[in-house]
Amino acid sequence: METTFYFNQDQKALHFAGAKQKAADNLAALRLLEELKESGLAATPAQQENLIRYTGWGDTAVYKHAADELDGMLDVPTLNVLKASMLNAHYTSLEIIRAIWQGVSQVFDAGMKELHILDPSAGIGHFRSLEPTAWRAISHWLEVELEPLTAKILGHLHSNTDQARVYAGGFEEAPVQAGQFDLVISNIPFGQYPVVDHGIKDKRLKGSIHDYFLCKAIEVAAPGGLITIITSRYTLDKKDDYIRRWVARRAELLAAVRLPQNTFQKNAGTQVVTDVLFLQKRERVLAGDTPLPDWVDTTLLSLENEKGEVYAVPVNKIYIQNPDWALGKPCLIQGMYAANEYTVKADEGVDIPTFLAEKLLQILPENLITSTQRVVMAEEVEIGKPEHIIPVPAKASLRERKQREALRKLYDLARALLQSEITANGQAEALRARLNEAYDNYLLYYGALTGKNTQKLLKGNPALPFLRALEVQSGGYPRKAAIFQHNTLRSQRVLPSAPTAKDAMLLSLDQYGEIDLDFILQASGLNEEETLMALKDLIYKDPILDAWQPANLYLSGNILEKIEAAKLAAENEMVFEENIAALREAMPKPLQPGEIRARLGSGWIPTEVIEAFIMHLLEGIKIESIIYIPDLGSWKIKANIWPVTDFLLYSEWGTERRSALDLVLSSLNAQTPIVHDTIDDKRVLNKDATIAAQAKL
Repeated sequence: METTFYFNQDQKALHFAGAKQKAADNLAALRLLEELKESGLAATPAQQENLIRYTGWGDTAVYKHAADELDGMLDVPTLNVLKASMLNAHYTSLEIIRAIWQGVSQVFDAGMKELHILDPSAGIGHFRSLEPTAWRAISHWLEVELEPLTAKILGHLHSNTDQARVYAGGFEEAPVQAGQFDLVISNIPFGQYPVVDHGIKDKRLKGSIHDYFLCKAIEVAAPGGLITIITSRYTLDKKDDYIRRWVARRAELLAAVRLPQNTFQKNAGTQVVTDVLFLQKRERVLAGDTPLPDWVDTTLLSLENEKGEVYAVPVNKIYIQNPDWALGKPCLIQGMYAANEYTVKADEGVDIPTFLAEKLLQILPENLITSTQRVVMAEEVEIGKPEHIIPVPAKASLRERKQREALRKLYDLARALLQSEITANGQAEALRARLNEAYDNYLLYYGALTGKNTQKLLKGNPALPFLRALEVQSGGYPRKAAIFQHNTLRSQRVLPSAPTAKDAMLLSLDQYGEIDLDFILQASGLNEEETLMALKDLIYKDPILDAWQPANLYLSGNILEKIEAAKLAAENEMVFEENIAALREAMPKPLQPGEIRARLGSGWIPTEVIEAFIMHLLEGIKIESIIYIPDLGSWKIKANIWPVTDFLLYSEWGTERRSALDLVLSSLNAQTPIVHDTIDDKRVLNKDATIAAQAKL
């Protein structure tokens, strides 16, 4: 029986030992995870007690004690993913989480009947495992975790139920939508690397992963809902204020408490200054001219270093205006990257979690949130393993159940084969052989997939058209489709083992149909300057679209318009001078007037030119209006022709039966003029008059 793990309220920590014991606990958890996988069983409460001791490998001292055994325990892809996740594999201490929950509980009204909660960087689920008891009956959780092994452990600690889901994957891929959650609570990643999320167009929001998590957390929170995160101090302190301004227009900062550098030393092995932020999402985005709060800005704070020297460092104004919101003394130290690095040190003997709880309860309003404007989805997103598209009813006859199971097998094998063709994973031929065998057996026992038996069984099922496509009709009989003999899909472009910027660019075009610079940076491992140098002359920044485009697309089309746009952009950014030179080189030789064939009705000819042309032909004409009706694709001309001589109207530019203005209108509307006579009440084509009229065009 699956159970949800919760900590005892008096449990203060998981580890009192050093790195060696943590490594042993981590390895034991991974071995247990493999045993559970082989047995197919859910973790028992006793096994959960072992799994909960998993702390990840963010502490390099812990990893060193287990490196050799991990190499033998995990396959290469899994080990590589684990190593890649080490930067953000730091778990939050239980007491800090309890303090945060005290603040959250004060903000929400106790009378709320239902709460939808998201943890977008869940780890093994400490925030949910410490959820207040009173909340557990009314909360609906979604926990998101990228690292596969951690996500599997999380799945055994917090099993999928009607009220809770675990999603194994990145936040950028999670099944969430704007305004979905009453509370977003997490210790978000601190990295500086970009995130690829095609749902967010503003690339500045995903330039670093901690900015991305904060901004997306606000997007998916309900208006009136709460966003509570632990984040790097640079969210508030960095010089570039774009993210803070974006956040301030969408959320009100209720509290910001700065934690000392040693807050997470014992449990995560890190010494870093962090901020606990409480934000309430606004009901609507503030207008562009609305004054923003002071906390979007930083100011210089003069501090002494260990040598007594004074230096000024940028610090957010909120900590200047509220110095007690930093739980320690600001000072300068010799850091990893700077000689005078800002930090916050707690006084000796201070209980930081208790201090944090007291400060949050002092700052935060009580019962602020009585309801939110949560988006109620027509059907809450299904994250657990879905039912098969071809059901096998328990009450069906034995023959029908076996036939449905055979159809399931065909369906799954065919889809797996198509996926194998796309990914070129080397399994296509083995899958094709199994598909042929499964089809032959089905045909022998149940008949053709396009036959009446199968049609009746799967009537209305969306899998039926897919299965029918596995057969083709030949001579009135069903035959196997091409998929049974050879590949029918082109494989995806796959990056080589050491991808260049060009390799990544081609993959971006192949997968997304556009130049996604964030994706290229991530795939190639290069920084932006290196990437743009490598892709010189292959991609160009289009100042009109504010997007990168491949050279063949940018250096075509209306080049004159693009040159003018590049000139304007070059006034602020010299890089666009390269665009101008490339566009001029790509521009074809201009046509001479005599080489341009202009036909009346061509879409590129302006109305005023048509009007001038008519007035040139028919001297004296009084044109009242020339109108083009796009929906009808037709032109209308209203004019007074009385001042025009008959010679111009019916001889020089027209005929006796069709005036020059009639012929101009026919040409504009791409109509061939035809002249009829009426003989004995019947319309008869007048060939001579028709030829004469057409000759004037």
